[in-house]
Amino acid sequence: MNEAKARPYYQFPDAPVHWLPIAELVDGALYIVDARNAFLGIWQRAELAFLVARPLHAPKRVNGRMRWIPEGHQLSLEYHWDKGDSFATARPRRFVEHVPGRDWDNLLGYLRRREEEFARQTAFSLLAP
Repeated sequence: MNEAKARPYYQFPDAPVHWLPIAELVDGALYIVDARNAFLGIWQRAELAFLVARPLHAPKRVNGRMRWIPEGHQLSLEYHWDKGDSFATARPRRFVEHVPGRDWDNLLGYLRRREEEFARQTAFSLLAP
């Protein structure tokens, strides 16, 4: 077992550890995911990964100290846990919806909007048994 699998990062630490296998996922659908950088992701079958809106941060001097300040988001991939390599960081927990056709031209905007409408706490409550 590699180091990444020995000490995983859980986006939802109190939820039971169960995730959807690759074979059950729908290409182009939005899922609630346990991942390093997001709690929502769009499944990309060709990549075996979820497209997420990853937060960006930059070092800035604030009151004489360096701080990491949020500076927007970018599209990034989080690979399915079952892929098995050290970059596999996402566990899909629940299907949310198919991405509407009109949103395929701006997936970053779609993901950011869904994150605001579908808060992390709401996503967590849907995972409760």
